[in-house]
Amino acid sequence: MAFVPAFLWCTGRTKGLPILPIFALTFIPAYALPVQTSSRVLRAYSAEQQAEGVLIAALYLGLITLIWQQISSRSAEPRRLTYAIDPDRSAPWLLGFMAAYLFYLALGQELLGERTGLKALLAGIFRNASAVAVFVFSYQLGKRELKPQVAGSFFLLFAGLS
Repeated sequence: MAFVPAFLWCTGRTKGLPILPIFALTFIPAYALPVQTSSRVLRAYSAEQQAEGVLIAALYLGLITLIWQQISSRSAEPRRLTYAIDPDRSAPWLLGFMAAYLFYLALGQELLGERTGLKALLAGIFRNASAVAVFVFSYQLGKRELKPQVAGSFFLLFAGLS
């Protein structure tokens, strides 16, 4: 039952990201293998209880697969209103967040001391904004929409963060 969502996705019968197929495949090491190998943990349960657990897991997988197939097989209506990040206006801000987090990583502990209160909040904001910046710049770079000077700055800062 754990392979059915992956089969549906691989054969193109469903659309979108394969989140449920990957989730369903995690049932194999978590539930199927312990039952097949007569795991030490499962020996504490009777055969009826084990069969009931297997049945519940299989029914759960079957139900979520049916629901997922119904939802993911229809085409989505495009939204009327879509928000996008303007590359020209956002690049200085995103590069600034990356630089601020790089500065914090390099010198912040010595200059700012222990990370508590406002310092911890700012470090979290810079870290998370840097993650968004890496995602946005990588996406724009992949679509060949990133200006060369911004790409150069991104590579330098990204190398410093790595």
